[in-house]
Amino acid sequence: MKKTVLLIIILALLMCGCAPEGAASSAGLEESSSPVAGPTASPEATEQPKVISEEVKALMGLNEEVWEEKHMRNWMIGRLIIPDADINVAVFIHGEGADAAEIRQNVCDGEDSAILYSDGIGNIIADHNNQGFTNLPNVKLGDRAYIVAGDCIITLECDLVTDGINTGKGITDTEGEWVSANEDFTFYTCGADWVNIKIAGFKELDQDYFELKTPEWFVAGEQPQEEEDLYLSVEE
Repeated sequence: MKKTVLLIIILALLMCGCAPEGAASSAGLEESSSPVAGPTASPEATEQPKVISEEVKALMGLNEEVWEEKHMRNWMIGRLIIPDADINVAVFIHGEGADAAEIRQNVCDGEDSAILYSDGIGNIIADHNNQGFTNLPNVKLGDRAYIVAGDCIITLECDLVTDGINTGKGITDTEGEWVSANEDFTFYTCGADWVNIKIAGFKELDQDYFELKTPEWFVAGEQPQEEEDLYLSVEE
C-alpha cells in the first residue's frame, strides 16, 4: 500500500515538473538517454568560377597582344573596341606636352591614339573624327564596347547617342547638361568643328580579370616604360 501511494506521489510530481532529483529512478522510471538532435551545420558554399561571356572569350587573343603592346607604348592602358562600329584604337592616359590641354591634343594627334581623361565628373575618351573615332557617329544604342587592357576586359553598353558641345571645360549635351554625370564612359569626337561634337555614352556591364605574365623582354629592361600614371583632368 505504501509503495502504491509513493508511486502516485512521484507520478504527480513528474506531471507538474517538480519531481525531486533521483525520484524517477527510485520509482523504476528511467530518464531517456537518447541524444537531442541539434541544428545541422550547412556545408560551406563552394565559390563558383565567374562565367565569361562568349564575346569576351573572342577577345582573349587580342587581350594577350594588348598586354605586350602596353609594355611597349608609354602610358597606354589598353584598347577600346566597338565591334559593330569597327572601332579599334589604343587608349592613353598621358603623353607629351606642357599642360593637360596640350597633352590631350598631342595624344589625339598621334596615329592609333585616343586620350582617356577626367572632366572632374566622369571618364572621357576622345579622338579625331578622321582617325580612331571616324565611325563613332555610327554607334547605336545597345552596341557593346570593350576596354581590353591585358589584365582586365571591361564590357560596356551604349545607352546614349547625341550631339553635344565641347565648352573647353567639359562635354555637355545641346541643353547644357554635363553628359559624363550620367555615364560611366563618354566617348566623343568632332562634328562640324571641335565645338560641335558627336557623343556616345556607355554604362559598364561587367569586368573580367586575368593573370598574365610580364613579358620576359620587359623584365630584362629592353623596353623600359615610365611608371608615372597620371589621370589627366581639365583642372590641371
